[in-house]
Amino acid sequence: MHYGRELKSRLACHRCDIPQCVNPSHIFGGTIADNNADQIRKGRKARGEQSGINTLREVDVKAIREAYTPNVVGLQWLANQYGVAKKTIANVVHRKTWSHI
Repeated sequence: MHYGRELKSRLACHRCDIPQCVNPSHIFGGTIADNNADQIRKGRKARGEQSGINTLREVDVKAIREAYTPNVVGLQWLANQYGVAKKTIANVVHRKTWSHI
């Protein structure tokens, strides 16, 4: 808006990440994916146990990946053991989540 243009349904992302900064040249338009990538690149995105929302711990993730054996130790059995949804276990096994481990 400062430069007379809209971000057109994009997020207003910040280059310097200083909350008190109001310099319009530090703002850029981006998608949610752009913002997440920016957080990761700058080391500001909490992952794993640091995120505070995960039921599983790193030790659990490693054990799940080691234990999972299709048609022997399945997703549902592991989900029951760890008290989480089958989809959570599938995401761990297929590295859609906890990919940093």
